[in-house]
Amino acid sequence: MEVRFYKLQVCGIDWLLLDRLDADSGPVPDFGILARSLCRRRRGAGGFGIVALSRPEKDVWAESFDAAGQGLPLSPCAALCAARYLFDSGRGGRDFLEMRTREGPVRVDVIDSTRFALNLGPALSPSGTPLREGEADRAAAELDVEGRALSILPVRMAGQTFAVVVAEGGLGNALAPFHRAGSAADRVDLPRRRWTPLAVRIDSRNSLAAAGRTFDACAAAGAALAAAGAYGLADREAAVRIGGDAVFVNGDADDGLYAAARPVYVYSGEYWLESGPAEEVPPED
Repeated sequence: MEVRFYKLQVCGIDWLLLDRLDADSGPVPDFGILARSLCRRRRGAGGFGIVALSRPEKDVWAESFDAAGQGLPLSPCAALCAARYLFDSGRGGRDFLEMRTREGPVRVDVIDSTRFALNLGPALSPSGTPLREGEADRAAAELDVEGRALSILPVRMAGQTFAVVVAEGGLGNALAPFHRAGSAADRVDLPRRRWTPLAVRIDSRNSLAAAGRTFDACAAAGAALAAAGAYGLADREAAVRIGGDAVFVNGDADDGLYAAARPVYVYSGEYWLESGPAEEVPPED
């Protein structure tokens, strides 16, 4: 089965889009198998996941799968990439676009022809309460790492839990404790869920830089601003540089954070997916 795809990215985070909006889109592939095969970096197109767009009735539906083939909620970056494609192909409004997902509707606002925005929801502490300005002392964990104090602030943002460290120097140095086996970061009392290390550098109250292992740059940017605000180091609006581009974030703990970014096209192509009985996709070395 030949599958056509479009590769877009936000701040270096790649998503592969499948256009199944027309009635003659052909047979429906197994999206889990397709994601595992197509998202391989060397043998496929490379990506963090796929987004399948369809229109079973009048509404546009978006289904997303990660590179392991697992279905997951539509992430902010994936939503922005899908919105850019829908906007460019004339399948959405000029002011905003709406997509339906298993978790509910997702609205993306159109800033201009290349920039799109959406609400990330509130930044939360591990207990589920909004993380407000100046509350880092209450929520952060102070640890001793090789003789120096390390403050780790857990932030829940857009479905991800981040362990945020404010960098005093390079972002790589701030992330180093997370990379060591048995690191002090493992002692942070985080809920039993996946968490992502995130280092944040404060360049000014309206300009931040962030780096870490994350599959969604918009969620990371929101967590970065929320953490900087909790330490009293940033205003309610800032540009957060991630992966060679920037996400513009504004808002507060109660109303939620609003993120705007620029989804860009990488390329489009066709991929041949073998039909027949499902076979296990071999992992890449």
